Amino acid sequence: MIRLRQLFFVLCGMMAMVSCDSSTDDDVRISASEYEAKDCFNYVNDNGTESLQPGAYYGFVFDYVSATYSIVVKGLSDGNTLYPDFVAEGIKWSYSGPWKSSHATNVRAKTIDGSVMPAIMELNIHVLDRVTNGKLDPVYQIDMTFDNGVTFVTYPVQMNYYGTTTVSAQGVKEFKTKESTYVLTIDRQTRKATVNVNNARFAENMPVGMNMVFKDIDFTVTKKTIELESASLIPEIGGDPYPAFAISQLAGSFGLSDGMSFDFHCAAMGSDYSVNVEAKVLPQLMEE
Repeated sequence: MIRLRQLFFVLCGMMAMVSCDSSTDDDVRISASEYEAKDCFNYVNDNGTESLQPGAYYGFVFDYVSATYSIVVKGLSDGNTLYPDFVAEGIKWSYSGPWKSSHATNVRAKTIDGSVMPAIMELNIHVLDRVTNGKLDPVYQIDMTFDNGVTFVTYPVQMNYYGTTTVSAQGVKEFKTKESTYVLTIDRQTRKATVNVNNARFAENMPVGMNMVFKDIDFTVTKKTIELESASLIPEIGGDPYPAFAISQLAGSFGLSDGMSFDFHCAAMGSDYSVNVEAKVLPQLMEE
């Protein structure tokens, strides 16, 4: 496995850079980052046949002067074929809001071992240099289509969202909060999703700081979103089932650059609460 420091200098050498600096000073020309295979999975559409496959490794070197980047990809598999490890260089990017975004066609990639691989007909990459809890926590949105008709869409195993939760019920004043955050975790092998609701609050008199977990939710994957659906479930609080807050009519659309929308009903305290969540992967994006 190429590690970040190795990747950085290997690609810098390949691009014949005079100097490469991965610090965060204002005059920085180059930055490098990596997206580990353990942190993502791939939705694969192989000429109409869909599957979920293990994640690949992606390494990036961004040049802020030429507004280009290079990418190395290792371990990409469509379930039938393991693709050669490859590097693509000199891909143009620009800012779309806070996202570093690119759309490229007919990308010329070089395999690391000199073998032959399918040509990349289309490559879309969006990178958000998010910082959470004082640490760099980038968000990567990647999809690529090869000339053999296979499309890969890469999703993180865990997706974090920040936004506005709106709750309404008959005879109850509408309640809104930005205190609740949502974490979607995908289990590719069981094809079940879990949603952690941190600091869950659905009413003024609901205790602050309560964390709820919605487990074993069915999901489907598209090129842009992960879609969740459940007719009913019992949430867990502190590891124990909590039927007093039974959840029903759950449906959600979880994207990355496009954010997420999440709806469900919660039966609590004798009322049927309708909950709507509109959120983004970065709190500041809700203000745009």
